[in-house]
Amino acid sequence: MLINITSFLCLLGLSIQSFYAYSCSLKYPVKGQPIALVIANSQYKGRRLTQPINDAKAMKNALIQLGFRVIFKTELRNSAMDRTTIDFSNCLRMTKNMGLFYFSGYGMQLNNRNYLLPINVSIRDRYNIKYDTFPVNKILGRLKYVKNNLNIIILDASRDNDYPNFYRHRGLASISSPSGFFIAYPTDINKVVRDQSSYNSLYVKELTKILKTARQKHKRLEDVFMEVTNAVEQKSNESQVPWYNASLKEKFCFGGCKRKKLQTRNEKKNKLTENLIVRSNQNGAKVFIDFRLRGYTPLAVNLPPRKCYTVWVEKNGYILLNGSKKVCLNNIKKKVISFFFKK
Repeated sequence: MLINITSFLCLLGLSIQSFYAYSCSLKYPVKGQPIALVIANSQYKGRRLTQPINDAKAMKNALIQLGFRVIFKTELRNSAMDRTTIDFSNCLRMTKNMGLFYFSGYGMQLNNRNYLLPINVSIRDRYNIKYDTFPVNKILGRLKYVKNNLNIIILDASRDNDYPNFYRHRGLASISSPSGFFIAYPTDINKVVRDQSSYNSLYVKELTKILKTARQKHKRLEDVFMEVTNAVEQKSNESQVPWYNASLKEKFCFGGCKRKKLQTRNEKKNKLTENLIVRSNQNGAKVFIDFRLRGYTPLAVNLPPRKCYTVWVEKNGYILLNGSKKVCLNNIKKKVISFFFKK
């Protein structure tokens, strides 16, 4: 009898563990639905940020219009951030679709690792960073374990802050995207932006504006963030240049990717697309064409033919082995150029 009771309790314990391991706060999660987790932290000790809540609400509305089920949280302590990201990953296990994580608040780096700051954080030395903040690697690990095809991570945390700095760089460090991940920051790595008095930040204002038309126009994910980069860079007079890095398993378009129509020979002559392709052995390198940032590798662009261009690439933490290249285009041929980096 004792053995039977013990076996029953063990089975009960396993069922309870299984239930909590896959519980999801969303009501009736449906297989195939994309899920987003939006977090905004603004009530930090000694300083109250004005934009994170507004930005998070704007992102929430934009994502709902794109068909996402959204988990929306604000003013989270470290333990709450931990529970919420577990809940998010559990929901994704049920829906088996794309996930999007957006965080707005403070972030920092230590030894090339990034950390998001909960509202109750108190940083006196580098050990507080390791143990009292939320490591970005934790959310990356949880989402990798879900094994879905695409996860978008937007870390709107490159804000200038008053916390002690134990590394020579402020802002966020570069992240090598795991397979199936797209990672974006509001400004370049090791850079910060100040919280302005405007209702929304420049980055979120441009991102949500472009997302509003992304589904109707079937925009590619990379094209959306390329448009955001160009808009923010222009409107900030080049003082803020958003950063992103990706390692995608397949092409993704909001609203689904349209199949290209077959073109006749005359149509191809009249309408030339993507006549320059720039590649590098390290994806996510900045591509400059005639001193203007045009995107990140791998990049395909359509440039006016019968003209020569100077092309070069840059990637923080890497040394370019070959220098800039001069490319002359014509009406017929597509040019493909490659660059190579070493660590």
